[in-house]
Amino acid sequence: MNAQTETKLPAPLMAGGIVTAIIPQSLEEMWRISTMVIQAGIAPKALVDKKSGIHSFADLKGKKVGAQAQTTGEDYAKSEGLDPVSFESSDAVLNGLRTGQVKAVIIDYPVVQGWLKDKANADAFKVVDNLNTGEQYGFTVKKGNAKLVAAINKALADAKADGTYKTLYEKWIGPYDASAASPSAS
Repeated sequence: MNAQTETKLPAPLMAGGIVTAIIPQSLEEMWRISTMVIQAGIAPKALVDKKSGIHSFADLKGKKVGAQAQTTGEDYAKSEGLDPVSFESSDAVLNGLRTGQVKAVIIDYPVVQGWLKDKANADAFKVVDNLNTGEQYGFTVKKGNAKLVAAINKALADAKADGTYKTLYEKWIGPYDASAASPSAS
């Protein structure tokens, strides 16, 4: 889980597979959704170079901002009147910030947390705002596969109960925040 897995309508999902995704309500009408894995509502984040002079989301107006193409981060930027530069992957978004192609990026919490684990990145970049979009990460399973959803939900509950979930969260995402890591079930 060291790469962002958000998408509008994942190809594996269309094939009846399992994916992790930010779950827009429109998908809930077509697919079975597991217990939510991460409350992404504290994401996306606005991430900037510490030397940029940008201190809040409001400071992004008129600046060149990056976002991953076809994601809720890009949608959010557009809804706030920004004209984001679209990048094809989360790695490309972060590289765009690192190389100065953009002044800020809007990108999801797990991606930011993983990236800022690197000391050089943490020394050079900072989060200036948490953008509450109300989204949640979860597993999507083609409707009709209730047994698989039940198995996923049980595995998640067991992992949370025995501490495995917290350990993995801290390893791959960052500091454990119970409100972000343990959203209500869908």
